[in-house]
Amino acid sequence: MRFIGPFHLDKGQTTTHKIDIPQYLGSVRVMLVAGVDGAYGSTHKSVFVRQPLGLLATLPRVIGPEESLNVPVSVFVMDDAIRQVKLKLETDDHFVIEGSDVTELKFNAQGEQIGFIKVKVADKLGKGLFRFTASSGEHVAKSEIYIDVRSANPKTTKQISKTLQPGETWNEDIKPHGIGGTNTVTLEMSSIPPLNLENRLQYLIRYPHGCLEQTTSAIFPQLFLGQVMKLNPQQKDAIQKHVDVALIKIQRYQQMNGGFSYWPGNDFYNSWSNSYAGHFLVEAEKQGYYVSPQMLSNWINYQKSVASSWYGGDEYSELDQAYRLYTLAVAQRPELGAMNRLREASKLDNTARWLLAASYQLMGLNDVASELIRGADYSVSDYRVVGATLGSPLRDKALILQSLSLMKRWDDAKPIADEIARELSADRWHSTQSLAFALIGMGQFVGNGVTKSPMTFTQTIGDGEAVNVGVDTPMHLQTLDKFSDSGERVKLVNTSDRILYANVTLSGVPRAGEEGSSRSGIGLDVKYTDLEGHTVDITQLRQGADIIATIKVRNHSDFALENLALSHIVPSGWQIHNPRMSEGENEQLPQIDYQDIRDDRVYTYFSLKRNEEKTFKVQINASFLGHYYLPGIHVEAMYDATKHARSKGKWVDIVK
Repeated sequence: MRFIGPFHLDKGQTTTHKIDIPQYLGSVRVMLVAGVDGAYGSTHKSVFVRQPLGLLATLPRVIGPEESLNVPVSVFVMDDAIRQVKLKLETDDHFVIEGSDVTELKFNAQGEQIGFIKVKVADKLGKGLFRFTASSGEHVAKSEIYIDVRSANPKTTKQISKTLQPGETWNEDIKPHGIGGTNTVTLEMSSIPPLNLENRLQYLIRYPHGCLEQTTSAIFPQLFLGQVMKLNPQQKDAIQKHVDVALIKIQRYQQMNGGFSYWPGNDFYNSWSNSYAGHFLVEAEKQGYYVSPQMLSNWINYQKSVASSWYGGDEYSELDQAYRLYTLAVAQRPELGAMNRLREASKLDNTARWLLAASYQLMGLNDVASELIRGADYSVSDYRVVGATLGSPLRDKALILQSLSLMKRWDDAKPIADEIARELSADRWHSTQSLAFALIGMGQFVGNGVTKSPMTFTQTIGDGEAVNVGVDTPMHLQTLDKFSDSGERVKLVNTSDRILYANVTLSGVPRAGEEGSSRSGIGLDVKYTDLEGHTVDITQLRQGADIIATIKVRNHSDFALENLALSHIVPSGWQIHNPRMSEGENEQLPQIDYQDIRDDRVYTYFSLKRNEEKTFKVQINASFLGHYYLPGIHVEAMYDATKHARSKGKWVDIVK
């Protein structure tokens, strides 16, 4: 709807107004209201909008590399004099037109016809452009459509590492592994044991699932990057944007009582994640970011209420309460009575003891803090909790490191920091919770407990000139711009008087079809049927066919599995039927924690008891003629990578 005016019209005067409207065929209603000195009148009229020649192209929401499709273009003729129309397609370098880029349509009368032009997607990602032109004599109609060219596969990383003695030179031919436009090469130089910083950070940022814990983990470590490395203006701007977006997003999780739910718009609650998100808000505010005062105040009031009413519980309850009290102390709103009660616990968990001591330290009660940790050690049991506190040995070591850094016990902290650095630099999987806390802990330790002295080296990329680099921070992180997809030679020379650690991280999206099937602790069965339940061959579907994907997931492990994520990505030419857009309830909702339905994928989150099986159904329509890739369906325990299952991907066709 558009409003124009008001205009003044003298007695007897006539005025014409021209109004531009977007490309449109159909009718519009024009309404006029006039008034003067309390008198008024109105009128309206429906006007049919048409032009002699028009077109309407229809494309999928997304498309993938190496896929091909027959692009349907509807051409409308509304002039009896038009008998032949030439339809032409122009594209950018994301696409290759197969055959002719022009098709001829003949009309015997006014009406509509559909022309098809076959296009193949190049081996390149980004935002592609289709430019359509329909012409007949002096009549021309044009349309432009932008479409995301995305790979259904996630980015993968590879690393090449080298320890450089003083004066040592490292020469290495390095070739990226991803398809064009997706490759990033990053150099990390460090005077401390390497943290594999780029790889670990990007894993957190790109992790596709968006619960409260993962949303917080993606951004929390970035608050402390400036303590371990010198940030350039682009890096500072990127962190600023990431933090601002996260602060807005976290508001969507807050409930009426001030606590944060585990999923947005959902009452599923995880106490540890609630404390974790609030901890991030407090630290962000301390660093000068704008945090909604009301959001933070409501969370603090809720946190104090839960802390004061705590009475104990299962084996992880003490650690949960200790972290809750620690976050209140960081926020300078300590709950001393609850702290004293927890202090009297007969067998206080070792990690909980260190967090509680740090809470007293923050209050200025240094003697109480020292007494609490008298005789305490730094040991952490080998365990993993996929629910409750989301704990792991690495996460708990990081919590102890934070406490030691806060208490300025640098000599005691260094061995733990070295252990954490070894874990981060090793090629091992860690949960988002463990990685985030490890990076936060290392940021606090390195930023305060490591002597800062200059680190110097020279670097030469390809045929470029040697560049001398000198930094006064323990780490240097640099994206190697203009790195060729075909590879470059990297030369590094350690000009410092101490050992330096070099780590080159290659990040890129692999080509479709390179992933395989696997399973461990979880069974996965996928079946495709028509709406009547008859099995169908999805490698060749008729255009317009409706099918049902039935996915069965079974827990084969010896214990219950919480926080499972089922990732179901469909081919570009398929369209997902969203049950939320239809009348009635989604029958799957009672058995899931949360579901995220997007243009080309469905993420479903749930839990499974021992030997339990759950079935999930997705209705799909085969909409666009072409050749597309169906990625493998993947289910995983988000906090225990040893429990997972994946089906193998395949190519599928939609035919007439």
